[in-house]
Amino acid sequence: MKPRMNSFTPIGTIMEKTVIGRFDRVDFPELGLRKVKVKIDTGAYNSSIHVTDLREDEHGVHFIPLTEGRKGFAGKQVSMPEFEKRIVRSSNGEIEERYLIETKVILFGEVIPLKMTLTDRSQMRFPILIGRSLLNKGFVIDVSRTYLSFKTER
Repeated sequence: MKPRMNSFTPIGTIMEKTVIGRFDRVDFPELGLRKVKVKIDTGAYNSSIHVTDLREDEHGVHFIPLTEGRKGFAGKQVSMPEFEKRIVRSSNGEIEERYLIETKVILFGEVIPLKMTLTDRSQMRFPILIGRSLLNKGFVIDVSRTYLSFKTER
């Protein structure tokens, strides 16, 4: 595991945080996704991902992450035996029940556990949002910057 490359010390604290930009490209190894565009969203608590062919059975929840034509799309069904259901308020104010899974994301060379809701984001510019629950793990956002983790990995 690499140390965080772009840390700073806020005035009055000794806590180090990694600066992340408003957009990035990241990997989700358990979902078979590489270099997927994500939006960093402080307005969302949980992260969310666009999925299709979503179904539940006695073996878990099954889905295909992203949509054909999106960078990173693998076209493979993913099965998650462990999941929860959550009531969430979407960005347009509607309340809906969503599946919540736990997976891993790679940011700045670190593998970080992440909870994500599964939803239809087909009309959105970004198929994946990274919410505050992940950002609270030591990140601060610089909205003037983009793709910091992706640039670090390259």
